Order: sequence, then structure tokens, then C-alpha cells
Amino acid sequence: MEDFDTLCSSFPGAGLTIQWGGSHVYKIGGKIFAMAGLPEPDAPLSVIFKTSEITAHILLEAGSARKSSYLPQGNWLEVSGSAMSAADLADYLRQSHDFVGQTLPRRIRSGFGVGDSSAKVGKR
Repeated sequence: MEDFDTLCSSFPGAGLTIQWGGSHVYKIGGKIFAMAGLPEPDAPLSVIFKTSEITAHILLEAGSARKSSYLPQGNWLEVSGSAMSAADLADYLRQSHDFVGQTLPRRIRSGFGVGDSSAKVGKR
């Protein structure tokens, strides 16, 4: 959990909220981009993040992730234990931060320094 917290808190505008029974939920502009928790005391860390439809399809087909049962709508994926390397997971968490950040209104997005503030992002 410590590595997850260190990484997610390093992203521009990221804020941590502890909710839902101790889950570490990271948000940007009030919108969730990643969360992690321990389903049971001895269970491996479970990480949930948002991704694009294409990336979700690739990771699901490869067996690297599964659809999140907690966030069934949209492209929220869950990775547990060693299903994915730490480096790959870190890349997907960065992408999730950027992906969700791009959905924020331009004035909020530019305040966090997320992406190109002139880019148009549709619902995904």
C-alpha cells in the first residue's frame, strides 16, 4: 500500500481520501482515478483504476486485470497481487490520472497542470 500511496500522491492535483472501510481512494478534481485496499487482512493488495476502452479490452484479454465489481460501469479494472508488474501498474495508474484529469473542466484541469488544456475529451 505504501508504494501505491507514494506513486499516486506524486501526481499533480491528486488527493487521498480514506473511505469505504479503509480503502485508499485517490481523486483529481473530486473524481476518482485509482483506489486500493486489502479485501482481507492476509489478502494481496487490490488496485482499481480507470482506463480507456481499448486498454481495458487488451488487459482483460491478456488476463492481467478483471472488471472491477465495485465500479461495474465504465472501464474500471482491478489488479490483485502479482498479476501485473509494479512498473506496468505504475504506468496504468499514471494513465488513469491523466485520463480522468482530461475529463475535468478546462479551468480546473489547467490548475492541476493536467494534459493539454486545449484538448477536447469526449465521454469514454
